[in-house]
Amino acid sequence: MKCTNNASIERPRHNTHGMNPCLLNMYSGAGSCDSYFPYTQLAGIVNFQPLPGSFLLVLGFIVGLYIFTAELAKKVFYKRIKN
Repeated sequence: MKCTNNASIERPRHNTHGMNPCLLNMYSGAGSCDSYFPYTQLAGIVNFQPLPGSFLLVLGFIVGLYIFTAELAKKVFYKRIKN
């Protein structure tokens, strides 16, 4: 499966990985960069402060739950389209 940035909906023939690996890398990469930025020296320039660890855990749980439900909804949607 190729990683594309098309705005059109592409229906994969089969997906053995569950979630698209390109999306998983994108989500985890963006989250890592955003979470790490307040701990760098650049954060002082723009007056950023680190968030509490408990907030980051709750936020990570919510984002993970969102990704899981979105992927589940896509599977249900494509299963209904196929039939």
